[in-house]
Amino acid sequence: MAGKSEYHVTLMRVISAFSASAAAGTLLTIGLMITLVGPPAPEEALTLLFVTLVYWMAGLLLFMLLPFAVFHYLGLRQWWVMTGVGAGTMVMLGLYLLKGIADQGGILVVAILGGLAGWIIWRVAYRRMQATGDET
Repeated sequence: MAGKSEYHVTLMRVISAFSASAAAGTLLTIGLMITLVGPPAPEEALTLLFVTLVYWMAGLLLFMLLPFAVFHYLGLRQWWVMTGVGAGTMVMLGLYLLKGIADQGGILVVAILGGLAGWIIWRVAYRRMQATGDET
């Protein structure tokens, strides 16, 4: 299949992708929290930032690493796949962990955050390379 383009990853790009996605999720979450309840006290701001970052990184590693690996293995490496996986994962977690989130319309916000996290992972992790047919 000469000329077919495929997406490839390296371990360092995957680590960077999950880190970038956690950072973006952290900043958006804190922005949303500030919008909803106001800014934290100055002495609590750094703690809030750190705890939110740890939650995002742990959540991505626990709930997105396996789907990322499975879809990569299956050859489903398009942007819309990772965006959908991120949104779907966050919706399922939101419905399970945050009872009543669907009633308040917050599920849309959760889906957008998850979709953005998945898209960032795809965007940072993958690079398009031309397949020559010699790869194994």
